[in-house]
Parts: sequence; structure tokens; C-alpha cells
Amino acid sequence: MFRSSRNKTNGICIGVVGVHPKDDIDNEVELLYGVSDNYQNKGYATEASKALIQWTFENTQLKSLTAIVKPENIPSKIVIEKLGFEYVDTKVILYDGDMCKFGYYKLYNNHS
Repeated sequence: MFRSSRNKTNGICIGVVGVHPKDDIDNEVELLYGVSDNYQNKGYATEASKALIQWTFENTQLKSLTAIVKPENIPSKIVIEKLGFEYVDTKVILYDGDMCKFGYYKLYNNHS
């Protein structure tokens, strides 16, 4: 499931948030998000992701979500941690033709 996010005042699409099974991590369901450069660092990724996580856990049978973050992507790591994901391990995953290290995070549905 993917959803685009629009600026409330002008209706411009400013990003995307979604969940989907990721082949590289045994088809675990991954949370992903992206925000246009001009709208970063304003809390939009956190706000949209929080709403999607709540919807996902309330409307599916999923017991957990996964997130992977490049170690050097500090802003994304901060968002993931704000959302309650916990660091589990480092995974090496094919990315843009190269094997890259990613922080591997999990969030468990405490209401299931």
C-alpha cells in the first residue's frame, strides 16, 4: 500500500509513504517514505508514517513492520526511532548494483 502526501495549503504532492513486502529481507513488510527536498525536516515523514502504521496495525493481521536505513542517513534513522522502531541488526542488501549495509529495525504491534 502506498499513499502520496499533499501539502494541505496548496495540494502539491510532497512525498510518499507505504508498506510492502521486501524480497531482500525475506518478504518482511517494510515501512518506506520519502519527502521532497523542499519539505524535509518539517515532521511530514513522521506524521504520515505514524498514521500509516496505525492504519496498518488496525486493519491487517501484521504483527510487525520492518524498516531498513543506511547508517549515514541520520535524518531517516531519527524518524524511524521516533516512530518506535528498535534497532535489531545490520543487514547487507543489494542496492543500486552494490552490496550495502543497512540498519535493520523492527516495530511490533502491541495490540495484537
